[in-house]
Amino acid sequence: MKNHLFFLLSFLSLSSIANALEEIIVTSGRSDGAPVVLSVKADYHFQPIRIVNDSLVGEERNRDIKAVYKALVKASLENENITLVNRDLTAIIDDKDFEHKYQDNKNNNKGTINLSIKSKVKNHDPAKGTYSQQYAEFIHSLPDVGRTKIQFSGSSDITIVNPRNYRADLIKKIGEDIQNLTDALGGDYRAIIGGLDGELQWHRDGEDNVEFFIPYEFYIIPRNISSLPELR
Repeated sequence: MKNHLFFLLSFLSLSSIANALEEIIVTSGRSDGAPVVLSVKADYHFQPIRIVNDSLVGEERNRDIKAVYKALVKASLENENITLVNRDLTAIIDDKDFEHKYQDNKNNNKGTINLSIKSKVKNHDPAKGTYSQQYAEFIHSLPDVGRTKIQFSGSSDITIVNPRNYRADLIKKIGEDIQNLTDALGGDYRAIIGGLDGELQWHRDGEDNVEFFIPYEFYIIPRNISSLPELR
């Protein structure tokens, strides 16, 4: 019985790890000249924001920022398209951690909270404006409290969930491209490929696209050649 229980717990533990979502921030970059790339929509678009209050009285800064923070959390929980997250992208589901997030700089009479707002790319409707415009509209819908403002703080970013799941699709696309090349040469050719065992890489392409690539190289040679070039 103990062995069966251990096996069940181990299976559940491994299943939890396998089903865990790995959300990666995708930065700008280049595909390093990879002949084939796989372009997909990102999963999320997010914008760092900062709640700021510069009241001269510390108690007012704390009180007013707390009121805005609570309103922001409530509005995000009621909004279907926008999620309020910490800077590490973990979702904020209540306002109980205000004191942990609030930073009060008495030297310059400024209180701040650093957060981000995130939205699903698949739900974005360009006809309703850019991501920035929709975020600004959401922020402007919140009540004004004293000298508290919500500002964009830095550039927007995108994320992809479980990026390595796209490896098989990219390999398939590479295979199809090479097959088209050999077919175009008449069928008496074959391809020698190197590098496909390398790490899957990705970068941001435009506002909300992700390009996947693997740096690889290949040679197309006649089938009757027996000596092959050395690949990296």
